Amino acid sequence: MLTATQSRHATEQQKRRGLRREILDFILDYGCPFDGSGAVWYAVRDAALPSYLKASKIVEEAKRWIVLLSRDETTIITMYARRDAAKHIRRKRRPSFHAAFSERNGDWR
Repeated sequence: MLTATQSRHATEQQKRRGLRREILDFILDYGCPFDGSGAVWYAVRDAALPSYLKASKIVEEAKRWIVLLSRDETTIITMYARRDAAKHIRRKRRPSFHAAFSERNGDWR
């Protein structure tokens, strides 16, 4: 189980956007991490879920949410909803400058 503190912004956004705590906890427990843009994004993917959870109502709601964490995964930065959150992340995600530079030029970091 991932434990992360919420920034003040994340707490305000959670209240404003209506994300229940149980859904947030579910995303952090069963969501897949996507690395990119200097942060770690969590979203729930059907393929990564145990079979006994796939028919759950909480899964359908959790699949709509993206939770953004700091690079070290200790602080929740924000969260937002999209129709297919995991697909949205895969399309949006781009390699960071540092990762691209490191791959091309060796061991700079």
